Amino acid sequence: MSKHSATLVIMFLITLLPIFQYQASAHATLEKSTPQQQGVIKDKPEAIKLEFNEPVNTKYSSVTLFDDKGKKIKDLKPITTGWSQTVVFSSEQIVNGTNTIEWHTVSADGHEVGDTFEFSVGKVRLKM
Repeated sequence: MSKHSATLVIMFLITLLPIFQYQASAHATLEKSTPQQQGVIKDKPEAIKLEFNEPVNTKYSSVTLFDDKGKKIKDLKPITTGWSQTVVFSSEQIVNGTNTIEWHTVSADGHEVGDTFEFSVGKVRLKM
């Protein structure tokens, strides 16, 4: 391979690098939640809202709600349908005290993502 050909190949690969970096970091990330992560609120929220940096597939989205003792309260399916950046769930099962939300969804790239966070209604209760 000539020096000129090698230079062209290297330049081509360098131009592709940002594309591969974007694809590697293309998973959806939770940007905002209602109730706020680690927040303390006076009353139950009207709904649980998860806002992502990109649309997610609500068909494969779910929330599991736990009380302050770590006991599962309920698995929740979204009210929102289709692909959406904001996924809404019923808040009827939220209890006073500390609640933990464990969420799961599928990114536009097909990867499953999920995490947990806590918030408190009324007052903070320590987990037992």
